[in-house]
Amino acid sequence: VAAKRLLKRAQRLVAEADQAQNVTTWNSFMDVLGILVQLGAMEQSSLRLLPLGRVARSINCNNELWMAAALSSPGLMSLSPPQLAALVGALQCTDLLKRPMSIWSSFQVSDAVVAALEELEPVMEAIYNAQTAAGQARWNEHLAVDLRLAGLVEAWAGGASWQEVMADTSLDDGDMARLMARTADMLKQMTFLDEQLPYLTGPARAALRAMDRKPISDLVA
Repeated sequence: VAAKRLLKRAQRLVAEADQAQNVTTWNSFMDVLGILVQLGAMEQSSLRLLPLGRVARSINCNNELWMAAALSSPGLMSLSPPQLAALVGALQCTDLLKRPMSIWSSFQVSDAVVAALEELEPVMEAIYNAQTAAGQARWNEHLAVDLRLAGLVEAWAGGASWQEVMADTSLDDGDMARLMARTADMLKQMTFLDEQLPYLTGPARAALRAMDRKPISDLVA
């Protein structure tokens, strides 16, 4: 009898846990919908994806909405392929580096890249506020922009050798390879945005071709 009571209690607790998990999952889902609607990525009445939402759906990274907003910025239209690679690298590198406070590089990024990133500051702030208000502040860590290594990416995409870029930075080969490979992967994803961002696919292909050299070519599928 005691065993049966314990079994029923265990089953009730499991059911309550499942219900609580379902509620949490549903609330998170509604939070995401609210963020998408607030930032103009989804139509509220029909839940139809708008252009920004379609870009976010087509890419894969740590924060697709932020990356989609960045790539949709008009400021990117005037960037050369190496500069586009540098901007993508600045958006990608914050979660790749083991020693974020001790890195340095003598390669300077172009003023055009800095200007394009400065134009993204209001968008970043809007996403930060929306995610925080929705209780999804954990996503904000991927909103950072790090220009310290963007010059390295621009140099590599501009034709510099591996020996040249490695000679003027404190990064080791592993961190450098991860930075370049992640940047190249995003550029590769951008080459498939013909319908969403057709003006970026050409520069993205050119930047990807320039970066797809050994040792990075061995890491990018």
